[in-house]
Amino acid sequence: MNRIRKFGVPTPALYLIDEVGRRIYMEYMGDHAFTVKEFLYQLGTYEHPILDQLVEKIGGYLGIMH
Repeated sequence: MNRIRKFGVPTPALYLIDEVGRRIYMEYMGDHAFTVKEFLYQLGTYEHPILDQLVEKIGGYLGIMH
């Protein structure tokens, strides 16, 4: 799970893209996985020191992917 892919970006495996049904089928990440949105909601504030690290990581990965 959470494998490092070809360009060093940790992503789940992509299994299928259904363009007609507009769905993406990806590797199941487990019962304890959650989204960034859920993480931010759990923090309850945008003033937490970990957010700088999170934004930097996400921005770096987006830069690699594009």
